[in-house]
Amino acid sequence: ENDHIPGAVLLNEDNWEYLLAKFMEKWKQDFKVIVYCDSQSCKTSKYVAQRLQDELQLENIYTLHGGWQTWMIEQNQ
Repeated sequence: ENDHIPGAVLLNEDNWEYLLAKFMEKWKQDFKVIVYCDSQSCKTSKYVAQRLQDELQLENIYTLHGGWQTWMIEQNQ
């Protein structure tokens, strides 16, 4: 819990079907979804965002440039 942005929902390709159901429980049509990894070098967030767009036809899907590390730096400034 401490290593996630508040309100974040875990979603990865390892447990896609199970985690997708949890994600969909919280998702609302007018939400902007921001997908992030733990670091800038991680590419998983792009794959997850693309999968949400392709498989579920979701709009307003974005990836957080720099990932969680960047978010933490911004929060501590």
